[in-house]
Amino acid sequence: TLFRSRSSDLYLTQLKKALAQKLLSEGIGHTEFRDSEVGRIPVEWEVMSIAELTEKIVGGGTPSREIKEYFAGDIPWVTVKDMGNEKYKKDATEHITMDAVHNSAVKIVEANNVIISTRMGLGRCFINLVNMAINQDLKGLFIDKEIMLTKYFMYCYRDRKSVV
Repeated sequence: TLFRSRSSDLYLTQLKKALAQKLLSEGIGHTEFRDSEVGRIPVEWEVMSIAELTEKIVGGGTPSREIKEYFAGDIPWVTVKDMGNEKYKKDATEHITMDAVHNSAVKIVEANNVIISTRMGLGRCFINLVNMAINQDLKGLFIDKEIMLTKYFMYCYRDRKSVV
């Protein structure tokens, strides 16, 4: 009979995190490494800023709350209160209309991009599975898929949130 304790669960969680960090910083099969501003990385790798990894970055906004019709649509409108620990999202707490988008600073982030929190909840992010509108506390990152996979970026960003 095998027994699991809370200490073994904690150990497994720490082990998983350490292995993920090792994978994200060393890759697989590399034998030569160099020191960089983000730590030790394979010599073949290049350190790039988020701006260099993205085709574009968009901010959002909030439609006028005085126009109730704006909040009776079917476009998911993501705010910080929607930023949990999920890696993927296809809905939000509130929904807005296309009129709300056209008459405010709201931006649509097309599906399969990364949405990050830039004020409260720093370091939180997810990949949107559907087109979503965002408010001013969030940014939509359109990752250049010629440079990096969106999913890989999301995992790296989530892993590095303590230094963001």
